[in-house]
Amino acid sequence: MQLGRYCLMAGLLAVPVCGQAPSALALAARAVAALHAGPAAGFEARGTAEIASPRGRAAAALVAVEAWGASRCRITIDLLPAGRGHFEAVANGKAVHWEGPQLVAALPMPMGEDLGCALLPQGLLWAESSNAELLPSAGGGLLLYRARPGQTKPLRPLALDLDAESGFPRTASWNWRGHPVALTFAEYKTAGGLTFAASVTESADAGRLAIHFDSVAARSGFTDADFAVPTPPHPVPLRRPGIGGGQ
Repeated sequence: MQLGRYCLMAGLLAVPVCGQAPSALALAARAVAALHAGPAAGFEARGTAEIASPRGRAAAALVAVEAWGASRCRITIDLLPAGRGHFEAVANGKAVHWEGPQLVAALPMPMGEDLGCALLPQGLLWAESSNAELLPSAGGGLLLYRARPGQTKPLRPLALDLDAESGFPRTASWNWRGHPVALTFAEYKTAGGLTFAASVTESADAGRLAIHFDSVAARSGFTDADFAVPTPPHPVPLRRPGIGGGQ
């Protein structure tokens, strides 16, 4: 992850303006260290959620998230009452697969090549420093994006707004199928030596996924088998910025 010198693209002329890294980049480095994020770091989180679909349907749910670095991610959502529906999405660094009720599948799950496992700040792309880059944005935040050979400008970046003291992300936003999507991270707390965002809310058009994590813990021993992607019918190439229903 590039945290040294930086270049801003100035206006429509795309003139690079280079200088020393601003404080936002130093804050990001501090946050990555404080969150214990890294390419081999594993985490599991569990909590409850309130889901609202763009069509006005709503449900409560149990949520579990597993992240190994940024490339490997599993999100499980069980609608309440028990037995109402089970949703599961998994990314393994090569593909993304999801299946489950349309109430959940209609929402853009924040996972994949350009997002990492973004329901957890530990799972953002900055966890894999060799594959990610950061640039200051015009609004004072940062653009986080995957580094690709021959790339001359950010492609499908994630816009981050960081807390001015801790560097922890407050919001992350991106475009999904031409529509803005935003994640809000709040209620940071420390338990068992690990700091995490207890409240994570995704907003996309009229859809909303509001999660309260009861626990987030480090987990060792993940293997590729834990993030195995089933065969079709719903494989998604990782070049896409998110996933959702209706493919």
